[in-house]
Amino acid sequence: MPKTEQSPVTGSQANRRIALLSVLGIGVYLTLRYAFYAGYEVYTLSLSPALSSATAEIYHGQFSLSIQLLELPLIAVLTFGGIPQLYWLCIKLFQGDFGADLLAGLSIVTATLLI
Repeated sequence: MPKTEQSPVTGSQANRRIALLSVLGIGVYLTLRYAFYAGYEVYTLSLSPALSSATAEIYHGQFSLSIQLLELPLIAVLTFGGIPQLYWLCIKLFQGDFGADLLAGLSIVTATLLI
């Protein structure tokens, strides 16, 4: 049986790093939540129409984003693990390689939108 080469797009080393990052992020979240009971403070980012930025001109109204300090490890996992995976998924998509990775990418996008 010939040995198949890993393409530089979906190298197993990068997948291992992302899996390790995911395990560490989830472990930090669970430790903070159940061992230390920490991070229940909620921080809110608000943009009002009184701002003189381009964002306020585009969006007329109040926009606010609330985040718990406890959720930061999970957001880091989604950001630093999900964006490279979605990049590789887009490359595979343009190459016409449809597979189980498409379902994984859709789950990442859905999880990000539900935050």
